[in-house]
Amino acid sequence: MTDLPALWRSDEWRLELEAWLHPALAASGRAVTGPLVQERVRFWSTVLSVETDRGKVWVKENAPSQAFEAELARVVEGLVPGTVAPVVAVEPSRGWLVTADLGAPMWDDAIPPLADWVAMADQYAVLQRRSPVTSPRCSRRD
Repeated sequence: MTDLPALWRSDEWRLELEAWLHPALAASGRAVTGPLVQERVRFWSTVLSVETDRGKVWVKENAPSQAFEAELARVVEGLVPGTVAPVVAVEPSRGWLVTADLGAPMWDDAIPPLADWVAMADQYAVLQRRSPVTSPRCSRRD
């Protein structure tokens, strides 16, 4: 069993990530202007950020069981534009996801304001209503 937090804190992993990230950002029309900062490491994922000439971007890698999130974000963005953080780059084989910054993460506050939770739930409901892929068990039949 791999110790993912140890892996994600390793120099080797970081070098692999940066070797992919810098060209991926360049391909998206962004130039790196600051250091890559590891914001969080948990057993299920790591999140990093880096400043670019077009604003901060967020970089995430999930545990293998959740690595599909990167490609899923790209698919959802294509199906229902504007309902997920804008995807800048994806490396599906590694599950690496880079998204544009949407402001302060909810974890910056000890307890996010209720209005933030309501807005997030509302956005999720919009995503469900606008999604062209709806489960028959969940769809409303009038």
